[in-house]
Amino acid sequence: HAVARRLEKMFAAGKVAHAMMIVSDRAVDVAKEIAASIVCDQHTFPSCGDCPHCRKNIKGIHPDVIHIVGKTSIQVDQIREMRLDALVLPNDCDRKVYIVEQAQIMTEAAQNAFLKILEQPPAGVFFLLAVSNRRGIIDTIRSRVVEITMQEDRKAAAIGSVARELLEACLNKDEMQVSLLIEKGFDGERGKAMAFMAEFIALTNQTAIGGGSVGMQALALYEAACSTLSRLENAGNVGLCAAYFSITCLEAVS
Repeated sequence: HAVARRLEKMFAAGKVAHAMMIVSDRAVDVAKEIAASIVCDQHTFPSCGDCPHCRKNIKGIHPDVIHIVGKTSIQVDQIREMRLDALVLPNDCDRKVYIVEQAQIMTEAAQNAFLKILEQPPAGVFFLLAVSNRRGIIDTIRSRVVEITMQEDRKAAAIGSVARELLEACLNKDEMQVSLLIEKGFDGERGKAMAFMAEFIALTNQTAIGGGSVGMQALALYEAACSTLSRLENAGNVGLCAAYFSITCLEAVS
């Protein structure tokens, strides 16, 4: 696998980038693998899996591997707290790793706050941005990270494409197309539905920033998507969540 070989060479040469953006529908899992290698005693990719750091990491209790997560968005206060924590020395080893899950749902303010620490990163601190689609990340951050794209992951690009089509259909109040695209985006699968909602949230958030009547409609759609994602996280029936989202989308632009 080309990405695995690239990471193997990066670790073997001791030239691990302090900030990486992993683009994949399984970006969080890949970020965890990279984080394991960073804190591993051997500093190899893949990690040895047997040293004390690896054993702690496998159990999910390594104090120097920190996850930044958000239900519907990652707020500026979370990133500011991360920046302060990054200045504190690691607990168990000489390195510290922050995994920002679904980083494309960071608000614009959060991304600008994140940019400040990327410009002057503390020694021994690594940042891994896990995204299902790079489009939600501002250009100034993208220019400061090493991008790791899973070449076989066309699914993420397809999800982003459907999300863009859905926004257009909503703004055009095309009820039939809205229903069809939501059905396509959800596809009866919880994991795919959540990735689809994360894409739509990032897209509507970006559109809302532009203001005007379209921005107001996009903001209403953003709120509908956030509400649906919350239901998806707490409910088992994907079909009911899709139906709810379809209704709230049309109400948001009516």
